[in-house]
Amino acid sequence: MSYIQTSLNEINSNKKAIELNPHDENHYYQLANTYRALDMIDEEISVYKNAISRFPMNTNFLLNLAYLYSTQRKLLMAMDCYRK
Repeated sequence: MSYIQTSLNEINSNKKAIELNPHDENHYYQLANTYRALDMIDEEISVYKNAISRFPMNTNFLLNLAYLYSTQRKLLMAMDCYRK
């Protein structure tokens, strides 16, 4: 099985895990990290936004989102995350 196929399987597995247990923060991290490995930044951002809406007290999600925005030169959006 190719690296990409393995990663796509991981994406599907993590999405299913989130669906079955949306209260487990680790599934969101795993899904975001898989997207990062595939350089799917927009999808990774979407995962972090969803995670932040579910876990607003988890500052790691905010920091990761801020970092992603800064790599895309979306500095105002990054600063907004850092301020929260």
